[in-house]
Amino acid sequence: MGKRKQWFRQQDKAATHLVKLHRQLRKKPDETALHQFRIGLRSLRIQLFALAPQLEEALASMKAAGNATNALRDRDALLGLIVDWPPELTAPLITQINAETPAPEDAPTILRLKGFDKTMRRLPLLLKRRMPGKHQLRQRIRHSARQLRHQSTARLQQLTPQTAPERWHDARITVKKLRYLHEHLATWLPGRWRNLASAAKPAQEALGQLHDLDVLAADFGSGFSPALTVYWQEQRAHALARADSTAQTLLHALTHQPPTASAHT
Repeated sequence: MGKRKQWFRQQDKAATHLVKLHRQLRKKPDETALHQFRIGLRSLRIQLFALAPQLEEALASMKAAGNATNALRDRDALLGLIVDWPPELTAPLITQINAETPAPEDAPTILRLKGFDKTMRRLPLLLKRRMPGKHQLRQRIRHSARQLRHQSTARLQQLTPQTAPERWHDARITVKKLRYLHEHLATWLPGRWRNLASAAKPAQEALGQLHDLDVLAADFGSGFSPALTVYWQEQRAHALARADSTAQTLLHALTHQPPTASAHT
């Protein structure tokens, strides 16, 4: 089977699996199914990224679905973030998070995504009609990868410990796309970029932890005790240092410049 046909069949199966998971989640809460749904959305969206102009409706539907799951994801992420913090500091915070964020049992209501199943069922037909030939598909994928490398480089070069949280978040989003495109579509890329995902993963994870700490403070910081505020500041300083280090390592992988100690220390 040719690479193009194999790629098409993978997207067909992925769309069908998303419909199955969505129907399952609309009936009852299931944390495993929710996790698989989020991963499936992320994988399919990035693999179709290179065909964006022809698949705008499908990509918009998947983006809306991903946004709908964010509240459920944020609850788990924030509770996981503070699970090892001193309980005498976090007990009131845990109560507040549980009270003010959607619970897992709310998933069937949150994930009633109008038109999602229909769009996913139509996706294979759209791909069959609009998917370019193998050579053009490879060129589009490589062009998208090149764009993300350039965007990631630009965003990473702008980061310092004094940079606003929003800019660190922007870098996280771009690096996330960079990682998954180079991970899922590695066989379509030039050999020198096929291992880039392994360099992007630590940066994405470190940037993600930094973002979760910033979300925690933005959403619940007004209720922090003085002791919890100090503890959060210490945790953020550690997370910022790790994010800066991994960002510099990724920047080196993108630019082929010799790695140096962080320029921001």
